[in-house]
Amino acid sequence: MRRKYCCDACGSHEVELIPYGNHRGNANWHFVKHLVARIVLPLVRLFSNILTPFEYTNLFSPLYQIGYCRSCGYGKYMRKITAQELNHYYQSRYWNNVREAVVGKQEVFPDERAISQYRFLKPFLPQSSLKILDVGAGPAKTTRYIRLKHPYPTQIDVVEPGSNYRKLYKREKISIVAKSFPSKLDNKYDYIHTSHYLEHVLDVDKVLVELTKLMKKHALLYIEVPNCGKEYFMGNSRDIPHIHFFTKKSLILLGKKQGLELVKSEYYKKSLRLLLTS
Repeated sequence: MRRKYCCDACGSHEVELIPYGNHRGNANWHFVKHLVARIVLPLVRLFSNILTPFEYTNLFSPLYQIGYCRSCGYGKYMRKITAQELNHYYQSRYWNNVREAVVGKQEVFPDERAISQYRFLKPFLPQSSLKILDVGAGPAKTTRYIRLKHPYPTQIDVVEPGSNYRKLYKREKISIVAKSFPSKLDNKYDYIHTSHYLEHVLDVDKVLVELTKLMKKHALLYIEVPNCGKEYFMGNSRDIPHIHFFTKKSLILLGKKQGLELVKSEYYKKSLRLLLTS
């Protein structure tokens, strides 16, 4: 009997399975590489642990599927990944290969994305002092730009696992309140910023629950994610290392489950932006 999947966003059972990072199911080099790894790694593991780092690069594989909801457009990588595996992947691979070391280099600030994000949310910022939480902050360009432009005192706290930005944070008087999320935080915030973060988390519902707990009454939550409409899955995007794939409809539904209401939305290049309020 064929297993029925239920969409986490809308509850529909109209869920289609699409190969991860190989949407058309082509037998290309990316697919063959992961197929060989699946056969070879268990044999090598019997004799040595030297390939353990490679196992984590193989965590996101076209041998697994995305459960794509035809009703609301939400997609989820169906492979079971533990928090330990995901943390090891980011610490050993992702941060070393992707995150730029800002300190000591000529930084572009503000950049185009920071300026456009600020313009998007500026009309809705309260005309008073601001307490900001930036989750998955990186160089925190947008929240720093908000502080630069906002005419009232602005405090920035960040959640950031990468160590490349510590000198930058110290220089900019930004407080690191946690390395991962969810984490136990005592503060409440007027504005929470997440840019290209939500697609990477293990449990999107849990993260939204915890973000909502940190919001003051009428606080704002900014979410920017890749826009993964039907057209996205018609191409052969690599997907790595995304776990969740959102449309405007599915993201609004996920927010509504936590009592969040839409304030504004827009499409920016290949991204989707939502501003929600508690």
